Amino acid sequence: MISIIIPAYNIENYITRCLDSLIHQTYTMLEIIVIDDGSTDSTPKILDEYALKDQRIKVVHSKNQGVSAARNLGLSKANGEYLFFIDGDDFIREDFLEKLMESMNSEIDIVGGGNTNIYEDEHTSINQLDKVGLIRGKECIEDYYHNLFYTRVIWGKIFRKELWDDVLFYPIKYSEDTRAMFDVLQNCRNYLLIKDYGYYYLQRNNSAIHTLKEQIPLDTKTTLQYSIDTAKEKYPEYLYLASQNYINYMYVLLKIYILNHDKEKAYSLIKEMKEARKNLTYSQMNRSQKLLGFPCFMVYRLLKLKRGN
Repeated sequence: MISIIIPAYNIENYITRCLDSLIHQTYTMLEIIVIDDGSTDSTPKILDEYALKDQRIKVVHSKNQGVSAARNLGLSKANGEYLFFIDGDDFIREDFLEKLMESMNSEIDIVGGGNTNIYEDEHTSINQLDKVGLIRGKECIEDYYHNLFYTRVIWGKIFRKELWDDVLFYPIKYSEDTRAMFDVLQNCRNYLLIKDYGYYYLQRNNSAIHTLKEQIPLDTKTTLQYSIDTAKEKYPEYLYLASQNYINYMYVLLKIYILNHDKEKAYSLIKEMKEARKNLTYSQMNRSQKLLGFPCFMVYRLLKLKRGN
């Protein structure tokens, strides 16, 4: 049986399409766990109505604590041998789970497909997979540090449940699945990627990703620092990649501080970036990483001039 975990918060316009795509799956051995994360619209009512129509649907109403807490609650309720995560505003093709399960065997821990982006006006685009085929556990870790997309998101994949025995979602609003996925990959023996784009990922302008602004790089900073700390402890051969990823992305946050004329936060961040730079040899540095060799005030001034402030 597959336990499907769905966090739901104020998605009355989308949740019916998601649930319809699940209850009509050709693979029928499902447990559909929906965590209503304190919705204030008609989402709770819709969920309860669906639970009455299909006994495989289990609805849990909770106070609003965010997507990480909702998914963790879903994990605690899951009874299946396998797990599948889907966001409540997304949906899947009717045979998608069957196709994934056809590829699962005793040697494989994760089977994943690709995804199709679907927009508010209903046009679509395929998000091409960066790899296809069987990937060994250590190779997954290397690909994570090389930022391959398949290592970054939890949706569109079937997991053996035991991979999650010691994994929970960290309480941040963005990139929480990237951090959890990293932890799961460390438990994974083999990961199979198949060329199937039956997961439909909705791109909507008022989603959490499009409204968090400064919170996105702050949460991503937490995840990237975690990858540095883990590399130091377990994967020293990838420490330089973890440090490069951290520094490169922190320029996004630094830009926000400079645009807001927040010199104190900018100086503090530059110091942290300098600390990460110590993990790189000079030959491993790109131009922006070499810039951090200057004192903090010079880095700030140079970037401020570059941005015309």
